[in-house]
Amino acid sequence: MNVLDKDTIVVHDHNTINYNDEYEFQKAECCVHLIRNLEKIKEDLKREWADELTILLKETNQKNEKIYK
Repeated sequence: MNVLDKDTIVVHDHNTINYNDEYEFQKAECCVHLIRNLEKIKEDLKREWADELTILLKETNQKNEKIYK
């Protein structure tokens, strides 16, 4: 339908239909969902990088909240 153009950023929860090549909009995943996935990776697969990335996302969010509030 071309309602959303290439400058539109759609934040979603990894709904794979949003990755359809026919859509022009930019895709971004919700950090809360990313953190949940990373925590599952850490628990199930024992990957240290998942914990490090979780910490980075949470710290970045806290910094953004201080700046934009």
